[in-house]
Amino acid sequence: MRRQASAILLVFWPALLHGAPPADALAAGESPDSLAAGCLRQAANDLVFGRPDQRSRAGRIAAFAAMAYRLSPDDPASLRLLADVLETQGDYARSADILEKLLAQNSRDHALGLHWIKQSLAARETAEKRLEFLQSAANRPDLSDPLRAEAAAGIGRIRVGQGLFDEARKAYDEALRLDGLCPSALAGRLAADEKPSAVLKATVLIGLVRGNPLAVGAAWDLAVLLGNLGLHDASLEIFDFVWQMSAKDAAALPPGQMAVQYLNALLDAGKAAHAAGIFEPIAGKFKDDEVRLLLFEALRDAGKTQQAQDALTNLQAECKQTMAMTGDSPASCGRLAWLYLIAGTNAPDALIYARKCSDANPDDQSGQVLLGAAELAALDKQGAKRLAPLAAKDPYAAAFLAADHLAKGSRDEAGKLIRTGADLARRGRAWRMLNALAGRAGAAIQPAQQAQQVAELIKSAPRDFVKMGLNPEKYVSITIQPSAREIQPGQAVELRAELANIGDCDVPVGQWGLVNPAAAISVSVAGRDKAFTQLPVLVLPAPRYLKSGAKIASVVRLDAAELGDFLQRRPLEKIELKISAVPDPVRTGQQTQSAMPAITVKPAAVARLNMLSLPENPTADNYRQAWQNCLGYIAGDLKSGQVSRRMWAARQIACLLAMLDAVPKDRPAIPEPLRDVISSKMILRLMLEATKDKSCAIRAQTVLALGCVHVDDDILGVLAGLVNDPDPAVRLAMADLLGRYGTAGQQKVLDQLAADSDPLVARLAKVFAKQSDETSNP
Repeated sequence: MRRQASAILLVFWPALLHGAPPADALAAGESPDSLAAGCLRQAANDLVFGRPDQRSRAGRIAAFAAMAYRLSPDDPASLRLLADVLETQGDYARSADILEKLLAQNSRDHALGLHWIKQSLAARETAEKRLEFLQSAANRPDLSDPLRAEAAAGIGRIRVGQGLFDEARKAYDEALRLDGLCPSALAGRLAADEKPSAVLKATVLIGLVRGNPLAVGAAWDLAVLLGNLGLHDASLEIFDFVWQMSAKDAAALPPGQMAVQYLNALLDAGKAAHAAGIFEPIAGKFKDDEVRLLLFEALRDAGKTQQAQDALTNLQAECKQTMAMTGDSPASCGRLAWLYLIAGTNAPDALIYARKCSDANPDDQSGQVLLGAAELAALDKQGAKRLAPLAAKDPYAAAFLAADHLAKGSRDEAGKLIRTGADLARRGRAWRMLNALAGRAGAAIQPAQQAQQVAELIKSAPRDFVKMGLNPEKYVSITIQPSAREIQPGQAVELRAELANIGDCDVPVGQWGLVNPAAAISVSVAGRDKAFTQLPVLVLPAPRYLKSGAKIASVVRLDAAELGDFLQRRPLEKIELKISAVPDPVRTGQQTQSAMPAITVKPAAVARLNMLSLPENPTADNYRQAWQNCLGYIAGDLKSGQVSRRMWAARQIACLLAMLDAVPKDRPAIPEPLRDVISSKMILRLMLEATKDKSCAIRAQTVLALGCVHVDDDILGVLAGLVNDPDPAVRLAMADLLGRYGTAGQQKVLDQLAADSDPLVARLAKVFAKQSDETSNP
């Protein structure tokens, strides 16, 4: 709470208003320049997160950013703001220089490092210059290994573009030496091989999934690869993970293609009962024939004979019903022929429909295989002749023909066909048919090429990605809390966020990691429906890998733009704020949602207090006394406070002026006992004292704090002397104030500032003049 005003302060009130400017009394580590830079950055944030149609918005942000950097060239916030402005202006070289300076302060910030590399490359026009930069970055010991790996991967991409694949592979291999899970290096290394081996594919896919447990697509590709090599248990383990990840949203059923793959993996691994247990309860949600046919297979192999027959009968009935309405299309005929063939109970009809399908498209290989199989089932010798030339190309042809040879006692011929078919497919229904025949024929099927090496790779790979992907909340926590739970009008609403690794292993972090270390913030106000969402995004400076037990934190100021205006106009109200955070935000239509809904963030609360210190059940006299005390506090701070406290006083003056400005629109902002007491006269006298302060930070803050105040002639009269202020930051603030209103009466003053000796001041004044010309002469 604010200290109590003394009787002496009130007695000497007039003297405080007209006394000499106070001497600076700096707190330890407090710099007027850094404080002035802070208020310039806040003015820029008001523009960034405010309405996009504000007058000369881009030029004003650029001017504030450049002046803040001049005043505080080592401040991270000033560096980041200027880098962003330079990037929007297309000045990539200077933006990269500023980012490099920022990176030197926090070399662990992987996202910042990636942005620096991107800007540095954009600033270089030739491949040789880009290669020179990337090689330099890859060799720098002061950079983190994951960032150096990204630089090396960049070399690989350029070499691929030049057609120098040997050089590209060397670069990618170096990147993977620095960071074995570098996503760009992994993907690039795979693309750099015209015919990548199974071992290389597996290495890359394992790395991609370990580096990003949410990379379900890469996990799916890995499971398919393992299945293709005949590593069915390992394939099923990954498919289990993919299925569980896709099913985490209970409202969304995994797509049919994924269900087909998963069912096949279960059956390949001999888990028919497990497959039936998963899919039988949800069978009605799938319209895909292949899913339902695989379920028939699972039910049959699990010993659920009646359920299997019912499933197949239903499929056949639906197919006939469709054909009754649409006719004997090739697709429908082929579908029904296959169902009869799988059932094994109606070979004549299977042959009839297979012929109709084949006649419609005699060049279709799958139709010929279906016809040959149906002919064999109907004991037509033509089937063996039809399938013989297809067996080397189609695993189903090899399987049906092998079954025919085995039935005729030709075990050797059957064994050859089984091995031929197995080389074509080691997963799916054809593989299962071949594998069953191999057991009957006593035919040994050799492991796929490189299957053993891949089996060792997948066996040795840690399974942390499975645990993290399925239960991210057990590995990462995000907490938010305000820097202060109670604040006064004119004080910042600051939020501190912390990201912690609460698991037992390192967690990959970032856009291609388990969680993107950012959060969208919204603020709601107790008793009001409105929520403020146009606020700065909270970004945490995270390394590529957050070690077990490690934490990172960041602070963001929220009272910008609309929320800042809302609070500034209500200094005599107590306002309860509820702050919510959406971690890893993604935009879906008009809504912001979390890409990681399992990680919940407990909201924080801030009480923005009333500027008046009042007892319970205050009387009219209490209100008037509290008002006099309030003015006395501000005057006292302006007279003898430290620089930061005097800046706060300047912001409180602006709050009171904003309140008076808002009265016609929001009269309840002023309590009834004070409506005839409060006037702008005493507030403007306080502002006049602020304009005389020795510190440029206070003088600049006095002007910049008027962001939501309608500046009338009385206010301009108080501020007039600052047009010729000796400090350019103050003159810049005045150019902004005068220019954003664009009144004809201020044009002469703007012309004077357009000729200012300081280039930033002159440039900003000219921006307003240029917009005025464009408005009047389109």
